[in-house]
Amino acid sequence: MDSKTENGNPRPEPDIETINVAARSAVARALFMKKRLGLSAVAWKDGGIVVIPPEEIVVDENLLKQNGNAYIVD
Repeated sequence: MDSKTENGNPRPEPDIETINVAARSAVARALFMKKRLGLSAVAWKDGGIVVIPPEEIVVDENLLKQNGNAYIVD
């Protein structure tokens, strides 16, 4: 990957914490939507595939609210 932007300025180094929060937030949004739509989620656990029914999906609502997402309707 080029270390400079299109205008020639140095590209900032990615902040690992920002990347982790963004990834966790994306997963939380996907799980929230699956649960809301009544769809199962699929995960890898203990070396195998596990199907999680919608009623057992747990979503960290703090991650949904953290990035200003409007996914939670009170």
